[in-house]
Amino acid sequence: MLSITKWEYHAIKKSSVDIIPIIRDIQESLAVVYKDKKIVCTSKLPQTYIVSSHVDIFHIIFHNIIQNAYKYTPDKGTILISLDKNTLRIVDTGLGISPEDQKNIWQKFWKNHQKK
Repeated sequence: MLSITKWEYHAIKKSSVDIIPIIRDIQESLAVVYKDKKIVCTSKLPQTYIVSSHVDIFHIIFHNIIQNAYKYTPDKGTILISLDKNTLRIVDTGLGISPEDQKNIWQKFWKNHQKK
């Protein structure tokens, strides 16, 4: 919570960060955590990709997003993480968010209560 508050008030300093090792590390660690689900997670990522960010904030956000992909993808499902033309995509075979709930994703602490 403190990190989010600092981020909102611009108290966190940005630096040049290669996000590819971070994404790969998250992907590998979550594959171990969710190994019993037998999810196939693949990636199409460049060797390097530098952004201006705070490494901890980037890690928190993308760990949460990729973890949600694992959490809500059914057993033996798939996840694809790709980066192309400045767009990072995480596509999975999970339930997704209904169109009427998509407007809520930008609200702090909103949670989708659909069945897994």
